[in-house]
Amino acid sequence: MNRISNKKVQQETFINSISTGFITGLLVPAIFFFMTYFTKYSEIAFPEYIKIAMEKGAMVYLLSISAFPNLIIFFLANQFNKNLFQQGLVRVSIVWIVIIFALKGYFWMTL
Repeated sequence: MNRISNKKVQQETFINSISTGFITGLLVPAIFFFMTYFTKYSEIAFPEYIKIAMEKGAMVYLLSISAFPNLIIFFLANQFNKNLFQQGLVRVSIVWIVIIFALKGYFWMTL
């Protein structure tokens, strides 16, 4: 018997889909980014907050911390065997990594 035919193919559902994982991977870091702003820096205007974070080089760290919950969601999806969801989450995490490295490179060039 062929090994591939014995594998159970996962059915794509709303929760276990690449697009749901991708959207979740975008929304959760955005929510955590805004939560950071509202809990610590709500006394200043949001555009000013972004400007100060960019000037001080803290944006890289803020985005990194905001993207961290994706790791927790990834492990939860792994525990419940939601492989398609994980694929979407990994894809958007790669986008986050590229953005963070691009910002890091920008700050290195401006030193």
